[in-house]
Amino acid sequence: MAHRKAGGSAKNLKDSQPKYLGVKLQDGEKAKAGNIIIRQRGTRYLAGKNVGIGKDHTLFALTDGKVEFKSKRKTKFNGKVLIKKVVNVIGEKLFKKAKTKRVKKVKEIKKVEKKVEKKTEKVHPVAKPKAGGTGVKAPKKTTTTKKTS
Repeated sequence: MAHRKAGGSAKNLKDSQPKYLGVKLQDGEKAKAGNIIIRQRGTRYLAGKNVGIGKDHTLFALTDGKVEFKSKRKTKFNGKVLIKKVVNVIGEKLFKKAKTKRVKKVKEIKKVEKKVEKKTEKVHPVAKPKAGGTGVKAPKKTTTTKKTS
């Protein structure tokens, strides 16, 4: 007879296999038709122009081009607004045009900001302190001398 009770063996000690999810091609990278852009569970990223979606929600390129990520406001049926990320594949010529348009817009915005700053300086000049001073002038003391006669 055994003087110890037989112990059971553990069954849940195995670790699951890695699923290798995530973004495979970043913004601006070249994609060939059929390349996987994103592996995901559910639709965290939405398929945009020239992007297909597989049965496991994998996003892949339908044409050759460059990958572009954008955000889109999507309204649910209950009125709640979500910001979703959309993945597009754009031909290289179109990608360059879109990039130059963005750069031009930024330059125009900076020019307008400089003009506004100049106008506000003319209307409301800022008092600049002199070198070595604090910018605040103290009142002058007047001394009166009494004449003795």
